[in-house]
Amino acid sequence: MSVKVLIIDNATGGVAYDKRWDSVQIDLIGGNVSATGIIPGVKVKDFEYANFQILSALSKNLGWYLKDEIDDNTIVIFPDARNTLAINLHEYRMTTRKKFKIIGFWTDGIYHGDGTTRNRLRGTNYNWSQKFERCLVECYDYNLVFLESSVAKFKHYHVKKSGNKVLQCALPFTAAINTVREEAKEFGEVKEDLVIMNTSPHDAHDLKIFEALQKEFPSYTFINAYEKDLPHKSYVKLLSRAKVVLSTCNTDSNPYSVLEAMALGCIPVLPDIPIYNEMFDNKWLYNTIILKQPYLNYIRNREQIHGQVRDAVENYTDYDLTTEVQKIHDEYFDSEQLKDIITEITC
Repeated sequence: MSVKVLIIDNATGGVAYDKRWDSVQIDLIGGNVSATGIIPGVKVKDFEYANFQILSALSKNLGWYLKDEIDDNTIVIFPDARNTLAINLHEYRMTTRKKFKIIGFWTDGIYHGDGTTRNRLRGTNYNWSQKFERCLVECYDYNLVFLESSVAKFKHYHVKKSGNKVLQCALPFTAAINTVREEAKEFGEVKEDLVIMNTSPHDAHDLKIFEALQKEFPSYTFINAYEKDLPHKSYVKLLSRAKVVLSTCNTDSNPYSVLEAMALGCIPVLPDIPIYNEMFDNKWLYNTIILKQPYLNYIRNREQIHGQVRDAVENYTDYDLTTEVQKIHDEYFDSEQLKDIITEITC
């Protein structure tokens, strides 16, 4: 049985996010998948208001697809499963008795203690939020959790005995990695003593540490790529020039941007947080005590991160990231895992 896959474009930000899911759309064609498409959303810079504006646009767009495109042989994928539209879509499915399937990727850090959304909803609101998440879990035929180590915890918090399937599944970015490598070849850039930050800073304290490092290494160039919000090709060109990709954020929930930089030859310097600890070798990680306020923690404990940045820049030719990038890709960003799940659904 051939199926059509539709992807809900519900990203609020992040460098090249839309382009990555365009690549997913292309990569899924073949096997049981005869056609793909993206249900377009909208991007806005005001994060606090973004979800309302995006949901409004998506509701309108989804209406057209429900009318003309979604039938029994359709699979709808939510790249961010924490989306109220999944409830509406499931209700529509139940009332019309249609048999299309819904897949949700849980990549927003909901299921571990340092996730951005979870931190915002701690305290009295979190009990309500947890029930909301359980409701969403029941709407998806497949709940796909990014980290293998988080599957058991996710099930404990969100799934009843009668709940739908929860599986560990890599983010399907094989084609995106291949595309960005090909784009980088076109530029032919030479590596410079350049350190970039391409992850979203959690707060002003993260930026303060990045700016401190910039002053402490005056002979190196430091660029906050996330803040610049560069066009995709300019961003790839920047990665091609950089020797180091640095994160001072302790709440990252989607480290694809780090792998993308590594694939283009950037040596990672990352905080030792759960998501990085599972994916990356300990040699790339530094003690998170320097990220904790007050700023005095950074002053007292900065030797390790200083040593990692200096060694990466000065001894750059001693590093070969090829094997490690392939290993991380195969385990956490390989499209084949999602293809296998789609095959399972359609059999």
